Amino acid sequence: FFYKMKTFAFAISLSAINFSHSFITQKVKKFSNVISKSSNEFDYPSDMKEQTYVEEPESVLKESIKKEIFLMAASTNRGQFASKDEKNTISDLVYELEAMGSSSGGVMEGSWDLLYSDGQLFLSSPFFLSIGEFFEDKSKADRAFDLHRAATSTSEIGKVKQSISGSEIVSEVELKVGTFPSVPFSIKGTVVSKGEIRKIDENTIGVVASTTSVKDGNLLPFLNESFQLPVKQALRNLKGGREPEAMIQTVYLDFDMRIAKAQNHLFIYSRSVS
Repeated sequence: FFYKMKTFAFAISLSAINFSHSFITQKVKKFSNVISKSSNEFDYPSDMKEQTYVEEPESVLKESIKKEIFLMAASTNRGQFASKDEKNTISDLVYELEAMGSSSGGVMEGSWDLLYSDGQLFLSSPFFLSIGEFFEDKSKADRAFDLHRAATSTSEIGKVKQSISGSEIVSEVELKVGTFPSVPFSIKGTVVSKGEIRKIDENTIGVVASTTSVKDGNLLPFLNESFQLPVKQALRNLKGGREPEAMIQTVYLDFDMRIAKAQNHLFIYSRSVS
């Protein structure tokens, strides 16, 4: 008796399972038919009938990336307060621009304002580039530059400009150096470093520092630009008759932005507004 009851119960359970499977299958098929019919017969608005993905033009994408770089450069004080993650983000954005290539019509010559650097702001000058080449170990050069910045931590770095014309490159770094905290006086001036350019290829130039001077200084104004430190000759003597030559590679260029790499550092410029 119990065997027959178990067999009967099993048969009922199996029938229920088969019914459930059949019922669900029919519902799925019916639902699929409704969807298919809806897509074919229902009257959708014209703008919903077909959705086509339109890829943004490369020029629009470039401008979007550049805008993001501008904003990050401004929010990090040209990179001086940038965290490691922020520096990595800017490097990624630069890589995207590199991959898309420079825009036609971009000219390296002209006057440029430094927007961002992943190192010290003054490193883009011919003087410090040549000093960096003087050190065979670039990590030692970076440590020396960091010590230099720490020693002048009371100074403020204003505009940093770079001008390229023919075979000459000129860097201008505005400085305001505090003397004593209790004395309302500070030394102001613009350090001008000049260098000679040797064209390596379309995107790379070699730079040898020639002279360094100060203009618009308020300490000894009669010496402004009249005294020029002969950097080239001094480094030549220290290097045994050979001038240290730094390589600057432009990795992206358009009408209003130039991105360069030198001595493992990144420098982003915008064209100066006259």
